[in-house]
Formats: sequence, structure tokens, C-alpha cells
Amino acid sequence: MNNNKRKLANIIARFFIFSLIIVFIFTLLIGLYFNGFYEKDKLNESSQKIHNILMQLIAPSLKISDISEVKKLLYMSSSKNEQFIIRNQDKTIIMSDYGQKDLYNYIRNYNPLNCPSSNQLESIWPVKYLITCSPLLDPENPSRKLGELFSLKKKTSFSLSPLIIYIVAFLIVLFLILFSLLKKMLVKLFLNPVIILKQYLSNCPPNSVENISEKINTIPYELYEIKLTFDREYLKRVEAEKYKAIVDIIAGLCHDIRSPLACLELCISEAKTHLPNPIIEIQYEAIKNIRNIANNVLEKYRVDNQSNSINEIYIKYFLLSSIIETVVSQKRYEWRHSSVDLDLSINEDASSFWLESDPNEIKRVLSNLINNAYEALKQERGQIKISMTKMNNIISVCISDNGKGIHPQDLERILKGYSTKHLGKGLGVSTSKQFIERMGGGISISSTINVGTKMYLDFPISQNPTWFPEYLLIYSDSEIIVLDDDTSIHSFWKEKLKKYAVKVKSFFSEQELLNWHHNNKSENQIFIMDYQLGTEQANGLELLKIINPEKKGYLITSFAEDINLQNEISKLNSWLFPKKLLGSIKIHFNV
Repeated sequence: MNNNKRKLANIIARFFIFSLIIVFIFTLLIGLYFNGFYEKDKLNESSQKIHNILMQLIAPSLKISDISEVKKLLYMSSSKNEQFIIRNQDKTIIMSDYGQKDLYNYIRNYNPLNCPSSNQLESIWPVKYLITCSPLLDPENPSRKLGELFSLKKKTSFSLSPLIIYIVAFLIVLFLILFSLLKKMLVKLFLNPVIILKQYLSNCPPNSVENISEKINTIPYELYEIKLTFDREYLKRVEAEKYKAIVDIIAGLCHDIRSPLACLELCISEAKTHLPNPIIEIQYEAIKNIRNIANNVLEKYRVDNQSNSINEIYIKYFLLSSIIETVVSQKRYEWRHSSVDLDLSINEDASSFWLESDPNEIKRVLSNLINNAYEALKQERGQIKISMTKMNNIISVCISDNGKGIHPQDLERILKGYSTKHLGKGLGVSTSKQFIERMGGGISISSTINVGTKMYLDFPISQNPTWFPEYLLIYSDSEIIVLDDDTSIHSFWKEKLKKYAVKVKSFFSEQELLNWHHNNKSENQIFIMDYQLGTEQANGLELLKIINPEKKGYLITSFAEDINLQNEISKLNSWLFPKKLLGSIKIHFNV
């Protein structure tokens, strides 16, 4: 086997050497070919320079018939391979070596009509010359011809330039390196697999040929199975794309209905305050249910999209009230078939509290604590109340239930991680407490046996994001520009600003606004723009970039908690306001 391996290695090596030699020769020939042009151009350039210099030096001497000076110049310029000869107007020949009769006779009989000429190849036996002829003119009278200057350059044999020598040396070194490297590679990649295959075939029993034949016959069936697998995968992907398109449409609808719902909820809430009526209460609850459904669909849509994101951003600004509403909406849907009454109340002063943390972790904490309250309920008609209030420099979230309660001796143990199944409390409380405390807040519990438990989550109030306005600042001469594709939003702003007697201009499309703004620019304009205007329109952020109103630009959106949107609005030095807080927006009016 070793002998066979050596033979194959030698065959590969010879083939490789032969291939490299062919490449080497071919490359060398190309280099030599271009070298000839290089040498020829260099010689022609040098000869032409000498020829031009002689013309300038000889013409004055020839004019005054100073033949000795002319001969001296010709002698100094001529060489073994190149001769310079002058023929004056009376065909007298002046040259450095009169022993060259062939050149003498050729120049004497040269047709003056062929002058000037450059590098004309002529055979003057037994040598071939490249002949250049130029007229010698009187320096003081250029129209007067004194004679002709001839340069006769022998057509020399081949010569190598330094560049070609360097190239050849480089090719030789490269050839040796490639030979040593590629020989090993070819043996490893080609020879060894062939030897292994040969060993395998040598070790096969005689009857294995039949088995191989049977396996070959099964190849078409296996290929068919592969095709079916690809077809099934393709159909799955098509169905997944259809499903995603439907989900996108549903999510868009849920987003769009939240704007009119916000207005409707605001109106009914005010009506409920002034006109207590059971029917109004039913309408208010129905609107909250619709909003819960929309929140659930949008939350599921966002979770699915985030699960496909590789670089998810965890720490960001978000509204704590928005997170609480989302979690409560999820729990209401989850427990819709139970008799649990889940009530949520958010104080208006606390609704605009921004938290910089991990929203997913906050959701987990709230979900665990609400689940604990649910598990502690012992009544068929249990009640869980969740409230969010602002007290001094603290935002307090209270989760209360009318369940079994906790024994006083167990309260400290629960906060330290103790778990009792029947109490519905345990490690979730302990880890939640640690997380809230890392944020600078705290968790406390008060409980009465057979009455219920109250869990308090306290968050320190920090400075709001720089892009969130605490109020809308307007002046008596302000002109309010509202851009939104929802009629109810325009009605809301007109009603909200009616008592301030300021100009309000409404637009429903970006093109309509841009056309108007082009001819009506003013420093008193305040822009209130919806972020999503429609599928075929630019969004409000892009329009703010075009108009660039800075602190007089307000972007209203349901996606105010999107970190990319927050960063973009910060760069513009404009304001970002959540659509869900529109009902509680404050207005400062200055005359």
C-alpha cells in the first residue's frame, strides 16, 4: 500500500510541477512580450531627445559653414548602434565616420520629400535601421532650410529590463513556495481520500456489489421523499406568512381603535361624574373591556415580534401605568370565566410617571403578585383591587385582596422567601422585593386573617425623560397645527383649546400640511402630530424632521415607549407624548 501511495504522490507531484512550469513559461512569455515594447519605447524616447538637441546645436554652426564644429557634435552623439548624419542643401554629406559607404550612399540618395519621418524601418545591407529624418532650419529665418539631420539606429537584438529580471526572480520564488504548500494540500485532500476509498473497496465482500446495486435503486425514492419534505416546509412557510399578515392587520386595527376609544372614554368619564346613571356606568365598563381586548392583542403582537429580535433592548423608559393596565387586561382575560372581580384605579397625577427599568421584569413582578392575591381568595366572589397613587415623592402601587390573609409571624418569613402553598405567597415575593429595592424602592405587606392582604410597591419619583412634556405651553398669539387622520382627535383638540381663543388649524394628510406650511411659515406655530397617519403616508416623526420646530413640536403616539422613537425625538429636541394620556394633558397659557 505504501508503494502505491508513493506512486500516486509522484504522479500528483509531476502533474503539479508540469502545470506550474506551463504557468511559469506562459507568464514569462507575456512579460518578455511587454518588455520588448518597454525597451523600444525607452530607446525611442532617448534617441528622440538626442535628435532634438542636435538639431538645436547644429543649425547655427551649419549656417556659418563651421564644418569642424558640426563633425565634433556628430562624433560625440554617435555610438556603435546609432549614427547621426547631416546632408546640406547641395547634398554634401557630413558624418563622423566616412568609412561606412552604405550609409553614405543611402543618405545621399534619400528623397527629401520623405523628410520629416520618424522610426522608419529600412534595410541597409546587411543591417536593418530605424531612420528618423528632421529638417534643419535657419534659426533667424525658419522658412529657410539648411539641410536634413538623420539618425540611424540599429535594430538591436533582445535585451532584458531590470523590471523583467525582478519579475522572473519573484516567479521562481513563488513557484517554489507554491510547490511545497500545494503538494501537501493535494496529498491530503485528494490522495488520502482515494487511498481510503481503495481500502474500503478492497475490504468489501464479493456479495456487497448486489447490496450497492439495491441502494442505488433506492436513490430516486429517497430524492422524492426529500422533495416532499421541501414542499411541506414551503407550504408551512406560506401559511406562516399569511398568518403574520393577518396578525399585522388585526394589530393595526386594535391600534387604530384606541384613539377614538380614548376620546369616548374621556367623554363618558366626564358624563359619569356629572350625570350618575347606571347606563353610563355600563357603557364605561364596556369601553374598558374593548380597550382590554385591544391591549391584549397588541401585547401578544409585540411579544411575538420581540421573540424574533436578536438584540432586544431591556432597560428603557416606559409608563408604569401602561404596564399595569397591560397586566390587568391580561389577567381579566385569563380569569374571564371565574367569579373574581379585578378592579383597577390609577390616579391622574400618577398616570404620567415614567420608569427607567426593564419593562419585562416589572410585568413579571406585577403578574406574580396579582397571581398570589388570586390564589389567596377563599370566596366564590373574590375581589382584587389594584390602585396607583402619587404620595409626596413616591409612586405607590397597592394590590389588595379579600382572601385568607397572612399570620403576622409569617410576614417577615414570606419577604425572605418562605413559601406556604395555601397562602399563595412565596419565593415570588422575595425576588420581587429584591428587584424593587435595587431600583431604590421597596415592598411592604399588611394583612388581617380572614379579611385580606394589601401589598404595597413603592417607586421613587425620578426626573421625567427630557422628551416628555409636563404640559403644553401656548401663548395668546400661538397658532396650533394639528395633524391626525382621526376626526375625533381633531374634535378633542378644538374642545380642549376652545377656552384659550387661539387659532387651531386641522390637517388630515401630510401633503396637505406641507403645501400649506410652505407658504405660511411662522415662529408662533405649534405642531401637534400623530405618529401613524396611514399606510401610504409619511409618519409624524418624518414630518417633524422636515419642519424642525424643535420645542414647538409634539409627537402624539401609542408607541411612546419605543426606545428608537424616544432616541429620534431627542435628536430633534422635540416632545413625545403618549396618546393614552391625552385626556389628562395639562395646558399652560401665557399672554
